[in-house]
Amino acid sequence: MYKARLITLILIIVQAIFAFSSYASELVEPTLSSNGNVFYGYFQSIYKNKKDTYNQSKTNSRCALDFAKACFEFAEFATNKTQRAELANEGIEAAKNVLQVEPDNGEAHYWLAMNLAQLSRTKGWSALKIVKEMEKEYLRAIELNPFVDYAGPHRLLGILYRDAPGWPISIGSKQKSKHHLGQAIKFAPEFPDNHIFLIESYLKWGEKSAAVDQYKKALPLIEKARGALTEDYWKASWADWTARLKKISDKLKISN
Repeated sequence: MYKARLITLILIIVQAIFAFSSYASELVEPTLSSNGNVFYGYFQSIYKNKKDTYNQSKTNSRCALDFAKACFEFAEFATNKTQRAELANEGIEAAKNVLQVEPDNGEAHYWLAMNLAQLSRTKGWSALKIVKEMEKEYLRAIELNPFVDYAGPHRLLGILYRDAPGWPISIGSKQKSKHHLGQAIKFAPEFPDNHIFLIESYLKWGEKSAAVDQYKKALPLIEKARGALTEDYWKASWADWTARLKKISDKLKISN
């Protein structure tokens, strides 16, 4: 009987590892790369500009954080795992450089977590090793600056808890995911991604009624955001959000 239980546990672990390796890429903003050919050049240009500025002022925290952010964003459109890993490692280094002199910089903890998430996308099942570090950095960012990147620490921690395998494999937790996705909306209700992630999560959990309610609440706020987030920088995000909202409305059978 002991051997049977052990075999069962091993099978559960193996299944979780394979499942995790298939959706590790969802631990960051998940679908921007589908428009990679369109936006690659734009974010490459930002990356190069921020890198040049950072190399000239490596002791400037603002320059370092802008570069860490640019690394993460350009990595969203990386054409292969090697490029994504290189960008992620650059972003990790820049964020850590800030934390060496400013350990309580919430934004630095956040962009460290985000670039760790990009790195996890290149690791397959071994991304599980990075998950606890990501959790720690997101939680620290929440303590210090929950508003950064439109409540990004809550938003991405919510997705991490949603998509990581649960106990005993990793930290996945539906309850924690719901809490942090809800907090993201509380801190930044004006940001479309916060609503879209929660709706997608309800659908993932089979909670269609909650998804419908959240969708109806979110639409007016998302439409308001269309008039506020109009710069070229937001074009990639709107392409992503529009596509995901279409999938949501199709699943919910709701006409906009």
